[in-house]
Amino acid sequence: MNIINLLNQLKSRLSTKLLLGILAIIALILFLVIKNQPQLEPLQVTGYFPTSQEVNVSPNSNLEITFNRPLVSLKEIIVSLQPQTQVNLSLSENQQTVIIDPVPPLHANQTYQVIVSDNNKTLDKFSFKTEELQGDPALIWERDQYIEANFPLIEVLPYETKQFAIYGTSKPLALEVLIKQEPIDAVKVAVLNWIESQGVDPASQKINWFNLELSPIP
Repeated sequence: MNIINLLNQLKSRLSTKLLLGILAIIALILFLVIKNQPQLEPLQVTGYFPTSQEVNVSPNSNLEITFNRPLVSLKEIIVSLQPQTQVNLSLSENQQTVIIDPVPPLHANQTYQVIVSDNNKTLDKFSFKTEELQGDPALIWERDQYIEANFPLIEVLPYETKQFAIYGTSKPLALEVLIKQEPIDAVKVAVLNWIESQGVDPASQKINWFNLELSPIP
């Protein structure tokens, strides 16, 4: 009986020593892996486009910021524009330049400040001014987005058949339908069916109905 107990105690001690030995080896391996990992240089801005204080910059231009080393990912930096503007960020092929695509385009004749930060501090900032244009690209973009969302048939109008003609008006956004044949109710159904065939819910569109005398039809 004493021999059996002795063997069990010996087995238990060996298991504990083996486990401790394995844990020590794992800890050593992790230490060596961490120690041998390359240390990244602190991130610095080395250049940008447009240059600081540049004027007459195209509002449709992408902006660029170049760093002293390739970025591991875009999560390393934070880029903001003032006045506040939404931007899409992407990396160049060598991952050393961040390309900034403002959405919508920048306003014309406007001074902007670009602020570049990492997770801890501001790395750099620079300002520029866009050129003066007759039409403001940002306002044009916003108008086009609104029309596309609320007036999806704009690209296929005017549309005409023997029964009806459909035109669009922008003030306010509405469809103007000229009914050329009777019965009126049957032509209205044909118009609604055509609108639906374009992937648009007729109920989402304001429709003004007219007869050949251009009198409104209820």
